[in-house]
Amino acid sequence: MHSAISHRLKMLRAATTGLVGCILLLSQPVLAERVELAPANNWWVDYEGESCVLRRDFGEEGQQVFFEWRQFRPGDDAQIIVSSADFGLTSRAPRLTFEPDTASYVSPSLPHVRTHGNRDGIIHLGNLRLTSEREANAALHADGLEPPSWPAESRAAREREITGFLVERAFADDLFLRTGPMDMPLDAMRTCMGDLLEHWGFDAEIYRTLSRPAAPDNLERWAIALEERYPSRMLRRGRQALVWVRVNIDTSGIATACNVQSNQNDPTFNSVACELMMRFGRFKPALDAQQQPVASFWVGSIIYAN
Repeated sequence: MHSAISHRLKMLRAATTGLVGCILLLSQPVLAERVELAPANNWWVDYEGESCVLRRDFGEEGQQVFFEWRQFRPGDDAQIIVSSADFGLTSRAPRLTFEPDTASYVSPSLPHVRTHGNRDGIIHLGNLRLTSEREANAALHADGLEPPSWPAESRAAREREITGFLVERAFADDLFLRTGPMDMPLDAMRTCMGDLLEHWGFDAEIYRTLSRPAAPDNLERWAIALEERYPSRMLRRGRQALVWVRVNIDTSGIATACNVQSNQNDPTFNSVACELMMRFGRFKPALDAQQQPVASFWVGSIIYAN
């Protein structure tokens, strides 16, 4: 699914087991010069109905960069946007590192975005895990196995040690954002996501103790039907998109509703994504702590790239 598919829709398995990125291990330290940017303000968290978002600006006037960490479901994975009106984008695949780490990873090819203030940027789907852990999880995914969950103690220790986010090759200059420790801002995000579950009509405690989350049933088979239905008008215009959707799943595994969670796309992509998901999506219902089916939801991302 992660290979380049010309004029086709590509789906990422982002819903139940973590995001799988393209991994690049570096045997030698990166020696390229980089522009280091200090925070320009405090972190702030916004609740936006279908997602929780953590934002911060970096750098001074003339060298400003916008950072956004957005989550569409509880967990460790996020959509990360780095954008700027001062640093020009390149066409190269971004190489990314949450430092400290001994290796960087190459982000999957995703559409560029334009954020408020005419800032052009990149989208990355990822988390704070070390590159070595991400590589191991990717190997498990490739073998059809479920990666282990991230123990809370290990996650918290990793969040506390973060010093910054390095973005190489994506912009004319390599950028290092001095984020500092991420434990407190991500604690605020976890609180936001708990409130969001209640807003959606789901019990946060039941969701937290699920023995099995709702999951696609034979994703590879029904994703083919989605791949063949790239909106023709958008294809002719060369338009691309990354669409996040939340599909409500009943106790028998039937999709009962679809909600578009992202708002940076042409509405044509959004309507087609939900229409196709309701038509072709097949799911396994979530199971509670007693192994009984419960109503829940599945969140996934669909990439339209030509």
